[in-house]
Amino acid sequence: MDHQSSLPPPGGSLPPPGGSLPPPGGALPPPGAAQPPPPQQPAPQQHAPWEPAPEPQSPGLLRSILEARASYAFLAAVLVVFFMCARDAGVGIFGLVPLPEEVVRKYGAYHYHDVRDNGEWWRFFSSLFVSRLGLDALIYLIVFAQVGPQLERVLGTARFCVMYLGAGAGGLALAELIDPSVRMQLASGDTIVAVYAAMGAMPGVVLGTTGSVLATIRSPVTRSALFMIAFWTIARYFLIQRLEPAVLGAAALGLPLGFGLALSLRNKAAGALASAVPLVAVAVLIGLVGKGLRYRDGELVDRGRPATGRLPGPATDDAPRASTLETPAASSKAVAAAREKARALLDRHGPLPAQFGYTLDDQNKAAALLAELTKVVDGPNVVLGELDAERVRLHIIRANFHEAARLAEEHLTLQPGPYARALAGLTAYYKPDLSRAEDHLERATRDAAFLLEVPEALYFYGRVLEDAHGLDAAASHYQRYVRQLGDGRHPDWRRGLVEDARRRLGR
Repeated sequence: MDHQSSLPPPGGSLPPPGGSLPPPGGALPPPGAAQPPPPQQPAPQQHAPWEPAPEPQSPGLLRSILEARASYAFLAAVLVVFFMCARDAGVGIFGLVPLPEEVVRKYGAYHYHDVRDNGEWWRFFSSLFVSRLGLDALIYLIVFAQVGPQLERVLGTARFCVMYLGAGAGGLALAELIDPSVRMQLASGDTIVAVYAAMGAMPGVVLGTTGSVLATIRSPVTRSALFMIAFWTIARYFLIQRLEPAVLGAAALGLPLGFGLALSLRNKAAGALASAVPLVAVAVLIGLVGKGLRYRDGELVDRGRPATGRLPGPATDDAPRASTLETPAASSKAVAAAREKARALLDRHGPLPAQFGYTLDDQNKAAALLAELTKVVDGPNVVLGELDAERVRLHIIRANFHEAARLAEEHLTLQPGPYARALAGLTAYYKPDLSRAEDHLERATRDAAFLLEVPEALYFYGRVLEDAHGLDAAASHYQRYVRQLGDGRHPDWRRGLVEDARRRLGR
């Protein structure tokens, strides 16, 4: 019961039934007497107009971290994975060369053949924590550190994780379905995809929280998100000369997913329904890619022969139908065109490329050419090893040594010969696997006719022997290489090898 006295009605009578009683032990006021004023609340402290308003009290560092614990855990995971990848690849963390494919795959990066042939669908999600380039890791740390904690504090940890993983994985799957060659060419870290998913979700969260389109448009959060999306898209376009379907798809999926998850804070049923639509779309996209399909010419088509298993032929459960194959003439034409595109870059680095000394432009061109050649190999053609040698050399330029070694061994099986064996020995040396490299190169250098065309096999056989057994074992091969080439004019890549052989011989 309220023990505060109320004003009596006119005439000085007692309060009507239900009115407040005077405090216990207190006398009734005389008729007509004025009641004492109710106790006043202390007036808020005033400050001069020219003084800034006092800052609200901070919730504290620990509480702030706990409210965004998933965001900070994601940031830490990306840092740890990137340092581990860089350590395994033997490169600097600020290098401008993408990390080798085989290294990032070991730590969960997305790879189409792993998803399709091995059913590793979880790579769509784990790849969001793998940066393939120091610049991508730096962008993630700068941008996501601003965006992620804000979103998590609004949505809560569980909803935030659903948004991050759902929109990010959906962006990867959408890019694979629309044009997988672009992802292969860019070789971009998928942490950037996660950043775009978070930025795309911000306007959706504002809309789900306010329920007003006009308020969302006017919100500085929306303007900030749209500005960041536009700025980074333009900046990355000038850097790599391509639009990235994965990042734009992640931003597009983040918008409805952010809306649905924020709406569920006010209306659980409506929010769950709104969130289910983009999540189902993500699951469908992942399923289509996992089945080896892509969208081309207005329909879903098979991406080509499996990386393992039977070649295309009559309709089977694990191979495309024969009707999807082109004629042998068309296949030969496609192979010749792809080989011609790669000729200029490969000729600058020789038939057995060295391990180092490539510019960033070389790396980017090699990635683009690998995408073109892979489209021919995985497309509707019976292409059985014709482009493997070129692809091995391009992988070496990109420092994908494990992938180069795997493909070189496959090429040797399909088309055995001294050059295929020399490529297998070279990539085994870079892997490194000195025993296998020594065996392959020793057998390749037995062919005198081959050595007239590719004398570099002698040089690299010498390098393997020097690393395995010392300079005395390698000297005769260096001498043969130098003697065969003499002092004539050589292209830059060959001149560098000759000079290195002479230096090792002490000349």
